[in-house]
Amino acid sequence: MNALRSFLRPAALPLAAMAIALALPGCYNPFQPPLASTLTNSRPAPLPNSPTGVVDLFQWCWVNRAYDQYQDIFTDNYRFEFASGDSAGTYYSATPWTRSDELTTAQHIFITGTPSQPPATSVTLTFTQDLSVDPDPRDGKRDTTYHRQITALVQLRVFFAESGYEVKGPVYFNVIRGDSAIIPPPLVARGFKPDPNRWYIERWVDGTLNTSSAIPTPTLNRAGRARAAPAGGAPPGREAPPSLPVEIPTTWGAIKVLWGP
Repeated sequence: MNALRSFLRPAALPLAAMAIALALPGCYNPFQPPLASTLTNSRPAPLPNSPTGVVDLFQWCWVNRAYDQYQDIFTDNYRFEFASGDSAGTYYSATPWTRSDELTTAQHIFITGTPSQPPATSVTLTFTQDLSVDPDPRDGKRDTTYHRQITALVQLRVFFAESGYEVKGPVYFNVIRGDSAIIPPPLVARGFKPDPNRWYIERWVDGTLNTSSAIPTPTLNRAGRARAAPAGGAPPGREAPPSLPVEIPTTWGAIKVLWGP
């Protein structure tokens, strides 16, 4: 991640969305973050003991902003793939989005925020249809004893202050049984072992571009921060916010870039 950061123009974050963050009074201080509130859902954490169970736990972690449990559900070789055509993922076409990127971004969204983005005040994540369980179509992954592909139709809302982002559409999870998974060293150090009764997420493919591809976007750098205003313009962070809807449509990949590492 020390490589020179390239500029990108994500096709998913509207100009209005950036105005929310830039209009916040002053800069957000990640060294004095508001801690995530107590769990927002009284439902106990689902057990990742089946292909759908680990995806249910994924959902629970987002709704509850449960960073500790979120660290336990991805393999060491985990990859996130941006929606085809989503230029939010331009940088990651050559540099994969890894487990480390995933956890850093979740920590920013759930708890700490970033220097320019506050943490979420609330998150809702709904599966709008029953999860679909199918064989993993990838070569070498078609043994359904160890591999499955889970398709979820989602509605995600991430709120901060009085506005927020909305993501709608399909996402695809390739999950793997624990006795075939590459378990991350930090989990091994905590006693995690190859376990046929535990499942992990090995790959997550975003498909949410279809609901937001026509929305205008600002120019962002690779970390999702707004680029400086042109000479003579208002300084960054001082622009007056326009009238905003409660939820601004975007892609899940674009949200990751905005709060990413």
